[in-house]
Amino acid sequence: MARVLAPPDPQAWTRRAARFWATHDANAGPVPLDLDPRREALLADLELAYCAGAGAAVLLIAWALVEEIDRARPPAALGPPELDWLRAQRNVWAHGGGEADPTGLAAAADGALRVVFAQLFAAAWR
Repeated sequence: MARVLAPPDPQAWTRRAARFWATHDANAGPVPLDLDPRREALLADLELAYCAGAGAAVLLIAWALVEEIDRARPPAALGPPELDWLRAQRNVWAHGGGEADPTGLAAAADGALRVVFAQLFAAAWR
C-alpha cells in the first residue's frame, strides 16, 4: 500500500509556527490566558493544524474556540464583526452553501488566528 500523506515541509512548518506565535504575542495582554482543558486542547490542535497548513481545519477549530464567547452575548446584542466573519467562514467550510475559496484559504486561516487570539485575550480581561 502506498503512503498517501507526506509530512509537511519543515521550512513551511517553522514559518507558520513563527507566524502563529507572532499573532499570539501581538494580541497578548497583561492577563494570561486561563483556558479550561477543552480549550487548551483545542488551542494545541489549532497550532498543529495551522503549522500543517490545514486551513479549513484552522477555521473549524478557531470557531470551536470562540463559539462560547459568541453564545455568551445577549441575543439582541451585536457581536464583534470579526466573530460574524469567522462564523461565516466556518459555515462555508463545514456546511457548504457558500463560496469556498481555496485560493484564499491561507489568508482566512491567518484571519482566524487574529480573531481567536483577540477574543481569547479580551475574554481573559473580563
